[in-house]
Amino acid sequence: MENRQTLEELYNGYILGQLSAEELVDFIQQVQESDNAAVFEQLVDKSFSQHRIVVDELEGKKAFHRFQKRLQLSNDVSMPAPHTTTSLHKLWQYVAATAAILIMVFLGKQYTIQWSSEVNASLYQSIQDIKPGNTIAYIENTNGIQTPLAIEGELFIRDSYLQDGSGHILPHQKADEEWLNLIVPKGGKYSITLSDGSKVIINSDSKLSFPKHFTATDRRIKLRGEAYFEVSHNPDKPFIVETTLQKVRVLGTSFNIAAYPEERTVTTLITGKVNINTAAESRDLDPGMQGITTSGTIQVRPADLESVLAWKNDKFVFVKTPLSDIIKQLERWYNVSINLQPGSESLSQKTFSGTIAKDASFEELLKLFKTTEAIKVEVREGRIYLMK
Repeated sequence: MENRQTLEELYNGYILGQLSAEELVDFIQQVQESDNAAVFEQLVDKSFSQHRIVVDELEGKKAFHRFQKRLQLSNDVSMPAPHTTTSLHKLWQYVAATAAILIMVFLGKQYTIQWSSEVNASLYQSIQDIKPGNTIAYIENTNGIQTPLAIEGELFIRDSYLQDGSGHILPHQKADEEWLNLIVPKGGKYSITLSDGSKVIINSDSKLSFPKHFTATDRRIKLRGEAYFEVSHNPDKPFIVETTLQKVRVLGTSFNIAAYPEERTVTTLITGKVNINTAAESRDLDPGMQGITTSGTIQVRPADLESVLAWKNDKFVFVKTPLSDIIKQLERWYNVSINLQPGSESLSQKTFSGTIAKDASFEELLKLFKTTEAIKVEVREGRIYLMK
């Protein structure tokens, strides 16, 4: 009974941010004891029922990555060696980060719930609270273990290891044919240089699946979401990008693919030549053209390259773009939920034109709409509502 009361007091102190460094060490030790597992789970259950928290494992790790960034910690946080002189400040950084890991990983494992607009209910009280995205990503191995990547925004596949932009070697030392996932959440952007030298820049809310080393016959990867490719030329090894609706085959070229779930897939060719293949059709693209794949059929048309590549160049470029499409882009980059107020559904087809940097505040971006259309904006319970 006494142990339960002690753990509950420490848990409540952690939630309120009131623990001292010594109390945090005690809290970590208490949580790791198997006898306390059931009590700890009950405390978390209570928090969820009282505060209606919605969390998934990816968002838990994303929260910890932001925590690391604020403390300027390395990605491999480790306990100082015994008998090493460590300042209280350094000790505080360790115990705070470790406590964050324990809480976030536990919540992620026990409450794997799809991240949705509900999660923003406790995050945003006003437009000023909404911040633009950043270089955030995770590498996931075949066992589902995810490792947050450095904020430098780059990942390199070396001969026998993975290295992020900070020079940190990642702990994925398995067979060469192992497939990995590079996951870029909402509010993120990241780039990777594959083992053949091809570079891929990955947009928010996307996943790139790739092998450490390609086979002898081709260079095959998989994409869900959006990415820009600069493929190294190799006539003996075609580069193949698989999405839900199509396969794109190239030898060496630059192109963009947008293949988000429940949306049409748009492949835009910048240089070189690509072939788009579906179960029903096959089409070649020339530079400056794009293929739009819907339900197996491919429509080819000229592309507005500036707007297609705007996300890669850290800009929003809208050219008579429907508000419904703009909302999707904003939700991914600012990690927010944007809703049309009942009675204002006709706004979804209103078109807007303009250019603004992606590091602009959300408030600045909203002004872009107001210059051409009388749109009111409100934040209620963490959600953004647009109305006439």
